[in-house]
Amino acid sequence: MPFSATLPKATIWKDIISAMAEVLTEGAFLADPTGLFSYGLSPDHTVFVHLHCSSDAFSDYSCDKQYMFGLNLDELKKVMRRAKARDQLRMGIDEQKNRYFVEFIRGGVRRFELAILDPVGLEQAKNLYEQKLSQKSFDCAVRLDAKLVVDALRDAKLVSESVKFKVDEEGFTIEAHGALGEYKTIIKKTDPAMLEFKVSKPVQACYSLELLIDIVKSAKTDVLFEFSENSPVKITYNVEAAALIFFVAPRVEE
Repeated sequence: MPFSATLPKATIWKDIISAMAEVLTEGAFLADPTGLFSYGLSPDHTVFVHLHCSSDAFSDYSCDKQYMFGLNLDELKKVMRRAKARDQLRMGIDEQKNRYFVEFIRGGVRRFELAILDPVGLEQAKNLYEQKLSQKSFDCAVRLDAKLVVDALRDAKLVSESVKFKVDEEGFTIEAHGALGEYKTIIKKTDPAMLEFKVSKPVQACYSLELLIDIVKSAKTDVLFEFSENSPVKITYNVEAAALIFFVAPRVEE
């Protein structure tokens, strides 16, 4: 078996796939002895996604050499909706059938198998991340309580399709303006929901609300935003011991 891995909670993989499937139709994965990774660019080129699952993130992990494979994320998301709160998860590659499998384990074993796709664009996306995106520096870094972020973005969606992020020496502002109203949330650097705050100069940028909500709704604890003036925003959060990183293109203000 080229690759197999076990998670103590199936909901970990459920949350990861749910977030990735919001922006990618197909996922390109790379398994090697150090862990399981994914790199991908959304079809409209507005979002880059990176998944980092080191071998330590799994309760059991086996991979002797590098193995690359693709999966239909919409289909995998449907499968993962069948995961129950107390299920363990085992996944891997059935080499004889050339299938990716997912097993939900609790009392018995429920097994799903999915077709393996070509990992289209994986090497190019990996190079883009390692040589360019991971090297980017930003003028601010703001880590916030995840629930506050999700609530604020959903509030903003009531009045607009886009949201503006503003950071100055006092804190972080999320605001939205529409034809019929406006919305604002201010989180000062001293507020309990502000878990990390770094700023080199005041900056602001505008992003699609729908995209941001889809990306951060799987976050359970905290979310890190890093951006510069009218630049892509880097969004990072953990799902247990796995890390999800997104780069979202800014939206041009009308």
